[in-house]
Amino acid sequence: NKQYEIKDDKGVISLLLTGHNEMALIKAPFDKDANRAWIISATGTVKWNISNIINKYYSDAVFYDVYYIDGELYFFIHINNDDFRFSFDATSGDMGVLLQSR
Repeated sequence: NKQYEIKDDKGVISLLLTGHNEMALIKAPFDKDANRAWIISATGTVKWNISNIINKYYSDAVFYDVYYIDGELYFFIHINNDDFRFSFDATSGDMGVLLQSR
């Protein structure tokens, strides 16, 4: 029964996940230096640091959106002047295949 507020001067994109117990959050979309993405639990703690997961493979990825496609959660990122998306399982932490957007 607590309310949490997350603000950033460079913007925040959020999506309440199916089940309403977690939230996908992108901080500072389009800002390479401040950009971060997480899955946040209902208690306000970080369940998955999506930025750390993707940065293992792509150091210059910039998150800019998150939403569901056919019931699957997708994060959208910009890498080297191209747009990509990947599914993410918020329960297991499994990242799907990186797909180039056209």
